[in-house]
Amino acid sequence: MPITMLPIIFVFLLLPHSYLFTNPTDLLQCSRSLSRVVRAAITSDILPHYSHTGLAIPSRCPYQPARDLYRLQEESRIYDDNHRWTCGLCGKSFFTEQHIDSHMSLKHNSSLVVTPESVCLADYCKYFRCEVLSGMNRDSFWEQVLCDSDELSVLTTGCLDTMKLCLPDSNPDSHLLSHLNESVCRFLTCELYQTDPHPPAPKLIVFYYAVGGTLAVIFIIFYYVLLLTYYLETEKLPFLQESAKPLDINLPKPS
Repeated sequence: MPITMLPIIFVFLLLPHSYLFTNPTDLLQCSRSLSRVVRAAITSDILPHYSHTGLAIPSRCPYQPARDLYRLQEESRIYDDNHRWTCGLCGKSFFTEQHIDSHMSLKHNSSLVVTPESVCLADYCKYFRCEVLSGMNRDSFWEQVLCDSDELSVLTTGCLDTMKLCLPDSNPDSHLLSHLNESVCRFLTCELYQTDPHPPAPKLIVFYYAVGGTLAVIFIIFYYVLLLTYYLETEKLPFLQESAKPLDINLPKPS
């Protein structure tokens, strides 16, 4: 055996068992921020369908939370009322999310879920439209004009095939697949690609509600002030008038 091969074999033997089945380079290059976007979409748009039906997500489903590469680290991030991020693994605090993410990468890589079944959720951004959900890509004229419907059709097929992996063997419910499609895959069209599945309330409408509520409160206060003024005038004015009459005092005439 060539001597130059010995260091390679030595490093190979020192690798953790899980790394022998998983490409660590690919996992360590997994985007933490994009994985967070997909994780949030899974939490809001996929997991509720299982909780409502009482079904369990099969382990082969890439959206199974237990397969999430960053699951333990994300669960260990604590955000408090003082606008600080605290690492639940060592107790250190940080003022920005970027700093605690860097801390997790530098100090707690051992807490990554590195198994043969580990999943980098960022790899599924193409189905969840991460650039839209994260606000990095907004609707524009040219994006709609240059939209490739054929490419999106291929993505839709891939999205549905992935969702089929998430159907339990004991209950391959077509209704569940329909719900999953409605929550994720149906947006992969030129017409709906830029659509936010959970649009925030328009700022103008919020402004109108705030102004209307303020005016309503002012009107109610003004109404009760007028009512109180009227009550005081009608009830107490006669008494004040009687008290204002000159007193009839019979003083003795000087002699």
